[in-house]
Amino acid sequence: MCIRDSPEGTPIPEGLPVAEILSVFVSIALVLICFFFLLAIAATIVRYLSETALIRMVDIHETTEEKVGVRAGFRLGWSRGALRIFLIDLLFGLAGFFAFLLMMLIAALPLLTLMTDSETLQGIGIAVTVGLALLFILVFIVVIIALDLLVQFMRRAAILEDRGVFDSIRRGFEVVRARPGDAIVMGVILFALGFAWIFLLFPVMLILVLLGLLLGGLPAALIGGLASLFLEGAAPWIIGAVIGVPIFLMVIIAPVTFLNGLYKTYITTAWTLAYRELAVLETPAVEEPEEPVE
Repeated sequence: MCIRDSPEGTPIPEGLPVAEILSVFVSIALVLICFFFLLAIAATIVRYLSETALIRMVDIHETTEEKVGVRAGFRLGWSRGALRIFLIDLLFGLAGFFAFLLMMLIAALPLLTLMTDSETLQGIGIAVTVGLALLFILVFIVVIIALDLLVQFMRRAAILEDRGVFDSIRRGFEVVRARPGDAIVMGVILFALGFAWIFLLFPVMLILVLLGLLLGGLPAALIGGLASLFLEGAAPWIIGAVIGVPIFLMVIIAPVTFLNGLYKTYITTAWTLAYRELAVLETPAVEEPEEPVE
């Protein structure tokens, strides 16, 4: 602690050791980052378990008209199907990432003309790179939309038919290939609903952001103002942010998570019903042998 003398000779504290306080709050910030990272892992696990449970619950209800409770539903979700749909998503996610990276590298190849002394070649190289990048991004978006439709069927093949990862991928292709028109129409309808949901959620998000700024900003400003009486520099603002940011995030995350859960429940149910119908239509009926005429 720094000490200075008053005009009367009485020592007056100038402030607390800022470096130590900043170290404490940096540590708190790191702990919060680790907490949110672990929270993201837990949320991913819950997501796949709940999606598996919901798919199986819908299937049971459609088959037997039995309503499965929440506790029994989570027991249904705790199965190898949850791991399989995670691996399917991971496989396509990694493939998409490396495919996009490869396309961007190919698009960047004309930029090698920048190593030449010709301004004309340089301009052509930049123009070609921009054109290729836009084209590849458009193609990538279309492919991602198509793959998302296919993956919906692959997930349900893994859960409802208890197939392995690669067998589920093959089965998903089979179902869509047998009824492409129905699958595309279903995908377009749910894709349009997704856009409508985004537009409906936008004003809700705006209200939540304003509410979060109010509920998180006031405590942050109050605590930061109090800390500024004892600290100098950025330390008071860091203290205020450590208090206000978690409140701001919770005000936004909790309602959006609930609303998004309702939307995901509807979408998952719709895809499950669609898979049941298309899988039945795709499987050829077994003709019973005709009885001999006496």
